[in-house]
This record gives sequence, structure tokens and C-alpha cells, in this order.
Amino acid sequence: MGTSAPTGIRPPTDPAVPRRRGLVLAVVLVAGFMDFLDAGIVALVTPAIQADLDASPAVLEWVIAGYVLAFALGLITGGRLGDLFGRKRVFLIGVAGFTVASVLCGAAVNAEMLLLARVLQGAMASIMVPQVLSIIQVSFPAENRGGPLAAYGAMAGVANVSGPVVAGLLVESDPGGLGWRTIFLINVPVGLAVLVLGAVLIRETRSEHPAGLDVLGTLLVTSAMLLLMFPLVEGEQLGWPSWVLVMLACSVPVFWIFGRHQAAKQRRGGFPLAAVGLFRRRAFVAGLVLHIALFAGVAGFWVVFAMYTQLGLGFSTLQTGLTSLPWPVAILIFSGIGVALVNKLGRHLLSLGVLLMGIGMVALLWAVTGSAAVTSLGLAPGLALCGIGMALVAPSLMDLVLSGTPTGDAGSASGLMSTALQVGSALGVALIGVVYFGSLPDHAREQAAIEAPRVRAELVLAGTPGPQADEVVDRFRGCFVARVAGSGAQPAECVPAADEPPQATRIVEDAAQRARPATYNAAFAAGLRYEIAMFAISFLLMFLLPRRLRQQRTTRPETAPAD
Repeated sequence: MGTSAPTGIRPPTDPAVPRRRGLVLAVVLVAGFMDFLDAGIVALVTPAIQADLDASPAVLEWVIAGYVLAFALGLITGGRLGDLFGRKRVFLIGVAGFTVASVLCGAAVNAEMLLLARVLQGAMASIMVPQVLSIIQVSFPAENRGGPLAAYGAMAGVANVSGPVVAGLLVESDPGGLGWRTIFLINVPVGLAVLVLGAVLIRETRSEHPAGLDVLGTLLVTSAMLLLMFPLVEGEQLGWPSWVLVMLACSVPVFWIFGRHQAAKQRRGGFPLAAVGLFRRRAFVAGLVLHIALFAGVAGFWVVFAMYTQLGLGFSTLQTGLTSLPWPVAILIFSGIGVALVNKLGRHLLSLGVLLMGIGMVALLWAVTGSAAVTSLGLAPGLALCGIGMALVAPSLMDLVLSGTPTGDAGSASGLMSTALQVGSALGVALIGVVYFGSLPDHAREQAAIEAPRVRAELVLAGTPGPQADEVVDRFRGCFVARVAGSGAQPAECVPAADEPPQATRIVEDAAQRARPATYNAAFAAGLRYEIAMFAISFLLMFLLPRRLRQQRTTRPETAPAD
């Protein structure tokens, strides 16, 4: 996550600042770490949230996607707010808002409150995170920025690797009996420390030539994204009524109106959110779509992985976190190789990376469908292959996409790519939710039908009369499907009849335990096929990118509006 570097700024030359700069760097990196951690680990605790707050699958998707979408839609505006009103001031407002939102997440009394708090948290992150790179830029002279920017990258890597383990340890240790809430409340002391130290250490700076705010453009693109996202997340839960389909169709003209508004604003010499001329460049458009497709695969995967391992395989949150480690650890180990080879191999290296990610998903599919007992060790090779592939792609993808872009458009282009990454992540959560949660009821019915004869035979063997055994079997079918497809509450179908024999409960529960892994295996396999499709699309889009990294062409002053 992040935004483009600010232009037209002179780092302060106070001779007494070297030590202060180091402290400033530490403060902003801790703030960035909070965002990376919260964006990545919430998926791991969705089963616990579902059980505690009686959350439907659609609300769970919004808890993940709402944060990412709010972050994506506020990124460009967040960067401009810092240029206009002062990077320190906006950074501190973002940190304060993020901390308050974390308190609200931890104190949520129902799923709807958690969802609203997560959207607020994402919005606050969108004004906090852009200032992190901007403050690094203005605090360090150009010749000394390499180390701080490398530290920023290392911070992201550490957050990715430590996130699953941190989430698992917090939930398993359960300090104060707070359970999943601790992953949000841990931000409170950290956020307060960042606020105090940031207020003391960070110097205020503004851009010499700040771009204006495009309020109407922001409202249009936000409306278009909500018209697209709401049907994808809620459609399955609502049964796809006609008004949901109309809403989905309406996103197209609103996106078109947004494009026309951006073009008109640019013609008038204003500051649009997107430099329209960029969309005439094949490599840029392909890269934009590639970012959306690639990260739609990556973000969507972790949502269903957490649900599958915990609800289907019976893993604890900590075990799920440890099982997921081969992916982020492989990124940490192999990302240096990707950076070292990209100048020589160009897009071929990135194509290899996406191909490895697809092969990793195939390996996971084989592990899930080709073995009766799925284990952490059996999932490790596929996860590691995905991590190696991601390590070859992620560090250099944006550089390759923007290769040859005029320097006057570089800020807008990198901002759009960062936004596309986040939009793709939110869209991926919605799309895989349609595939995964949509297939769960059908697979549950299949497995319940397979178990039904055995349930009836065991009931009769235990002395249950035939007609009563048939009633219990019907209850088992309805209860199992309702539990798998619904929220964490006790469905009405699961309430036993008053005269039901006591042995029926044990027989039904044993059957549910047998049917559950196969049900979740089948749904997870459907999700993995979606992932393979996303990475196949990403692989094909790679061929539209430049073959090699090229220098940016200076065609206009950097501070002038792009045309």
C-alpha cells in the first residue's frame, strides 16, 4: 500500500536532525505497520467473528472488503490533503481516526457496528498511509533515501510474515477474554504512542505546488464502486432479486460519467483524480487491469483459506496462521531475487512469477481433492509456490507497468496503480465470496444426502422407530445445510423435537462432523478454480506490458497538470 512520492519538495537542512530523522522514520513506519497488519490479518479471525457476532457471510465479506474499498477510494485524495493542509497534521488526524476506529472495532456489539467501524478504519488509513512516504521524502535528502525506503519495504515484509502468527497468538492467548477483539484493541496503545511522538518529532511541511481536490470525481467513483460491489457481496444472500441486477448494471454508466468528468476537468486545466491521457497507453491500461486481476486473486484467497481451515478442517486460529506462513516467508526470502533479475529478464520474470502462482493454486487443489486427510504439511508446497511467484512479481510490477510513462504523469499513474491494487483486493473478496459461499449450500446438501442413509441406519439400530428416524434424518439434512450456509447462530432447523430420543443428538452430530470436511473441501476447491482463472488472466495480460524497464520520458514539467 502507498502512494506516489511527492514532487517539488526540498528536504529540511537542519544540521541537528540525523538522530531526529531516525526517530521520525520509526514513528511513521510503526503507523504503516498498523495498517499493513490490520489489512492482512482480519481474514484469519472471520470464523471467530462469525460465531461471536452471528454474522452472515455477506457481512463477513464487507468487514474485509469495506476496509480495503474505503482505503482505495481515499488514497489519492488522502495524499492531496497532506500537500494542501500539511503532512504532519493530516498524518496525525489519520492516526487518531485509525485508533478511534480500532476501539470501535474492538467494542462492536454486532456485525453491523463492526462493519461501519472497519469502513471508518479504512478511510482513516487512506489519509494516514500516503503521508508515511511523503514524510520520508521530505525528511531525508535524495542521496539518503535509499535506506528509509528499504526500511519501508522491510516493514511491509515483516507485517506480512508476522501478521498470521500475531493474530493466532492474540486469539489463542485470549488476554482479558477478548478473543478476536484483541487484534483491533492492540492498536490503541500503539496509536497513542505514535500520536504523541509524531506531534513532538515530525516537522510540518506542505507542497509548494499542491494539486486541488476533485470532490465531484471522488463522489462519482465512490458511487460507481458501491454500485458494483454491493450486488456482488449481497446478491447471493438476497437471492439475486432484479433490483440488485439493475444496481449492478447502473455501475457502468456511472463509471462512464466519471470518465467524462475527468476529461472535462483536465481540459479546463484542473487536477483530475486520473490523468486521462494515460488511458490511451496500452501498457498502462493492461497494467491497470492486471493489478485488479492479480490482487483480486491474492486477497480473495485468504478469506476462503481462513474459513476452510478453521470451519472445514477444525484448525485453531494459531494453526491457521502457522499453516499460512510458507507464502509470506517465501516472499521475504525470494523478493531480493526478483529485484535483482528484473532488469535482465523484464516481463518474462514477472510472467514466470504469475505462472508459479497458478501452479501453486493447482498444487493446493490437488492437495484438497486428492487426499482424504488434508494437513498443514500437505498445503505447504502450494502456498510456498504462490509466495515464490509473488516475490518475483510484486517488487517490480508497478515499475514495469509505468516504464516509459512521461514523468509529468508519473504521480497520477502510480496513484492509479495503487488504487487499482486496493480495488482489485476488494473486488476479489466479493467475487470469491460469490463462488465460495454460493457453492457451500449445494455441497452441504450433497454431503447430507450421502450421510442420510447411515444416520437412519444408526437410529434404527439404536431402537428409534422408523417414522421418527425419518423425521430426525430430515432435521439432520436441514440443520447441516443451514449451519454451513448461515451465520453463527443456532438455526431453527437444528432445534430437536420434544420427543426426539437422546441418542439422536449424538448420531446427528457425528454425521455432521463426517460431512463437514468434504463440504468445505468441495467449496474451497471451487474457490481455488477461481484463483487459477484469475492468475491465468494475469499471465495473459503480462504480454501487453513492456518487455524491459525503460526510463520515464520527460515531456512536461512535473508540477503541471497532465494533459
